[in-house]
Amino acid sequence: KENEVQKLPSLEIQNAVIPENLKEPMNVAKETLIKILEGIGAKSENVNVWWDQKQERMLITFDCDSPAIIIGKEGHTLEAIQYIITLIVSRYFDNPISVICDTQNYWRKLEDKVNDEIERAVKMLMRTKKTYRFRPMSAQRRRYIHRYLVDRTDISTASEGEGKWRKVVLRLQTATVSQNVNKTPQESLN
Repeated sequence: KENEVQKLPSLEIQNAVIPENLKEPMNVAKETLIKILEGIGAKSENVNVWWDQKQERMLITFDCDSPAIIIGKEGHTLEAIQYIITLIVSRYFDNPISVICDTQNYWRKLEDKVNDEIERAVKMLMRTKKTYRFRPMSAQRRRYIHRYLVDRTDISTASEGEGKWRKVVLRLQTATVSQNVNKTPQESLN
């Protein structure tokens, strides 16, 4: 397969105001990625670091001469690189900060598929009013779904299951509100 140029992120991400406390960690993330790629023997170019406010994560986009090796089988090598950079960058903060590295639009394409799946799930949830369970997925994808739906006040998200079987569950919030409307204040507390 021919190498594909990494696309720029959405205008919202391109125009995001980078908080002052993120500027140094973003530089560290960029330099760390470049060193890792050099260590693997890959040449990188067009390395850019962005702040994704909605997902509360750093997004590093880059082109390289051997993307198949960098991405690895099912993205595992790319995930390992992200994990190392996340550990290094998180030492600047009390809580870990998520870092996504994307080449060949690998994560972008995957997230577009997840976005379609989320929209289908929301439509089904609204139509049937029944809990919707996604298939088991990685922590990164579960976090993405939670953050994607964070502004939806009518839907709650939760993760359930253990280990590799952990999945995201969507529920309607209005069901609990309508159940409590007809109860006395004492009944609502019980």
